[in-house]
Amino acid sequence: MYLYKNRHIFKLFIIGCLFIVANLFLEANRVCIASNDIYRLVRVDQFSKNISKIKNLLVEAQQIANVEKKDELVKEIENVILGLHKQISVFDKTEFVALRKAVTEGEADIKNVFDYFYSITALSALSKKEGTAAWMLEDGSFMDADMHNKTVIEGLQMLLEGNYDYFNQRRDGEVELDKSNLEKAVGVYKEILSKPENREIFWIASVLHDYGKLLLGDHYKDGVRLAGDLLRKLGLENRKVNFILHLIFTHADPGMISLGEVPPQKLIQYMEENDIKERDKFLKMLMILNIVDVNAVGQGKLSNQYLTERLYYSKLDNLRELKSMFHEVRLSGLLGGPVVLLDSEKNINVEKIKENIPSVVTKMYEEDITVEEKTFFLNGFMQNMSFDYTTFLIRNMKPKNVIKWIYLNAQLVNSTNMEIKMIRNTSDSAWDQIDNILDDISISDIREEFDKIAEDIKNALQRGARVDVFGITMWVEDNQLLIIDTKSLLSK
Repeated sequence: MYLYKNRHIFKLFIIGCLFIVANLFLEANRVCIASNDIYRLVRVDQFSKNISKIKNLLVEAQQIANVEKKDELVKEIENVILGLHKQISVFDKTEFVALRKAVTEGEADIKNVFDYFYSITALSALSKKEGTAAWMLEDGSFMDADMHNKTVIEGLQMLLEGNYDYFNQRRDGEVELDKSNLEKAVGVYKEILSKPENREIFWIASVLHDYGKLLLGDHYKDGVRLAGDLLRKLGLENRKVNFILHLIFTHADPGMISLGEVPPQKLIQYMEENDIKERDKFLKMLMILNIVDVNAVGQGKLSNQYLTERLYYSKLDNLRELKSMFHEVRLSGLLGGPVVLLDSEKNINVEKIKENIPSVVTKMYEEDITVEEKTFFLNGFMQNMSFDYTTFLIRNMKPKNVIKWIYLNAQLVNSTNMEIKMIRNTSDSAWDQIDNILDDISISDIREEFDKIAEDIKNALQRGARVDVFGITMWVEDNQLLIIDTKSLLSK
């Protein structure tokens, strides 16, 4: 009865309590927002300091000659990058979830994905990663890795729009790009993007494809390590992480096949060993990423031949076909010619491709190398060996010395009695020095020398020692990598 008589007072009391609670909530929210703002300001300041530190370390590491000191600097760079990954907050993860949702729903594009990763990683420090001679711009300066990465993203936008003029203006050479081939690439890209999950996977892989270049070494392996750590800390599902890492690790393989440095067998074997089930999708993604990657080097390195070959590699059956005859067409690629030319029935025209190989090379191969050598190791060597820093070295050598160099490399691998999978030259600029060495020796001289020293070479290389052959130093790392120190020849 009392409450009924004083119900108005009671209502006012309740309203007053609610008003106080609401104010307390709003004040707490303001404090929380203010705290979050302060946190973000502090984090942005620390983030900027870490990026500056990485940039300074990159500049120093690229200028220093001492290998041990350089390794120390690179390790410090890696620690700072991994430190940035550890600082990823709940807010970053929330934004990542929102970004992924927007991508799959078609409300975000590749630029949004790039901007997000640019804000939480050390990608911007790639501006201090120097470009090589192939990255020269029209004004004589060199494209850095950050500019390259941004141009890859730009290329994907232009490909989606089907902007033929953009790619044609950035082509390599005088001959205009075949519009029909570019349209085929556009069709494949749109097919990839038609599935929401594909957009997410492919765009993340594209943004992070050169992340490993910050460590100044094997940017494919380093990229897998850095991107893997980052994406797992962001909470991306392992299945998607693994697919992205496979794309990062192999993103240059189509181009390296065209250059003759990587055999198709390597890519086929990689997919088999890593149990990549969606190989059709994987190869199509790889092809598109490689097209925009090559287009983004310097003023652009995409040509009709490159475009034709990349479209060809996007089908597993085609890769297998090329694998069976790669030893016959590989030298053409190493010398700057095609490794794929199709006849009217869409089959590889081996004889037409061989026309790119200088006759002196063909003649020496046929006349100076024994049938047994061709059968037992040289053809197999040219079918399965991977090369690094070899294409431009060979292209600038005298034709008569090209086959000698290949023969010398094959003899080295054969004599080690080890499972060598790659030959890496420390420089691809020592062609004059190698020419001077090879001018004075013949195929038979190389054969006779190895008959005498093969056992010594095997024993030395197997125990990790360095050996000299014709004044060229070489050694084996990780039991699979033969390093030929061509860089040291430049100072002799």
